[in-house]
Amino acid sequence: MDRRIFLMLIGGLTLTGFAEEHCHQHEQNAPYVTVYTDVRVYGEQVYEADDSGEEIFDLKTHAHVGIEFSPIDNLFIRSSLKLEQKHSHDHDGGGAAPDGKDVYFENHILKFEELKLVYAPGAWEVFGGKFNPTVGLDQHDIPGWYGYEIEEEYSILGRLGAGAAYTADAGTFGSHRLEVSGFCRDTTVLNQTVINSGGEPDRKEEGGVANTHDFSSWAVSLSGDPLYAALGDTLHQLSYVLAYARQDAGYDAEADHADEERGVIGGVYTATLTENLQLKGVGEFKNIRNNHTHGDDDLRISTAGLELSWQGWEFGGSYSVLDHTEEPDGEHIQGSLGYVWPCGFGISGGWKLSEEEGEQQKSIGLMLSYHGHF
Repeated sequence: MDRRIFLMLIGGLTLTGFAEEHCHQHEQNAPYVTVYTDVRVYGEQVYEADDSGEEIFDLKTHAHVGIEFSPIDNLFIRSSLKLEQKHSHDHDGGGAAPDGKDVYFENHILKFEELKLVYAPGAWEVFGGKFNPTVGLDQHDIPGWYGYEIEEEYSILGRLGAGAAYTADAGTFGSHRLEVSGFCRDTTVLNQTVINSGGEPDRKEEGGVANTHDFSSWAVSLSGDPLYAALGDTLHQLSYVLAYARQDAGYDAEADHADEERGVIGGVYTATLTENLQLKGVGEFKNIRNNHTHGDDDLRISTAGLELSWQGWEFGGSYSVLDHTEEPDGEHIQGSLGYVWPCGFGISGGWKLSEEEGEQQKSIGLMLSYHGHF
């Protein structure tokens, strides 16, 4: 472990010089193409686990690339590619190293998470294609570089459908967006991974949540971003999301399965204390009935996070409690300390404890990251 982390640290010091020499910004003009990137490389050592075979070193990436093309005013083509280590949202395997061996960028998949056509004249917006319905906070709102895991694991991602939204601008009281969408699980060619197999259903007959080939699953949300208030020398900002979603049990569902329903409330509070000092607090509660359409298997997830930012330094973490009715309860605790340059390059170290389905793991590691747009 020590040698591996040391090698990643040397890479981070090399990145320091590269970041300082290559920080720059790009401007966009309409019509335009904009590329957004969020790339994270993790070197993680599981140093304690209930199953000793899972005490492994894992070198992996979690990356998003978003592309927005606007050929004419008010019309957009938006896509998002995701590269990540294969994992299962249904808790049925597909992890990094089932044989307990160390892994180095193995078992990764590259896929389209979103590809949609958007028409947005003024405050109204209509869209169709493959998209992520708004059913909670953005996964990267959770402080700490392991924070995204608990949010992504229990989100609704990559659905095929259509929707509409209306955004009301209230000035210093923020903008408020009402979004409604209908969708189903994607079993088209867009569901196929570019590298390796993602393990997702390819046909309606394979069943699974929202696998219906119609828009019988749906979601509605109200979100605000952000509300401002200046009290003395401190600037306060608040973003929120309220959401409800219903996902059909899917084709040929068994008798003990039922439609999944979820209600979500979440918020992000940010206090800018000085020009260089910022405090962020995050809270979210998810109530999921018939989790993954398993009848009477209800799940409640409560998450709280805190982050302190000062002159490029970021210190933060989160705590999540998973309250099941049919399975052992779980928890997810994580935190990290790192530095991010103005151009988007970053390096940080982190620690995590996760417990799900009665199995616990503890890990420590180093992350190199880049976030920016072109």
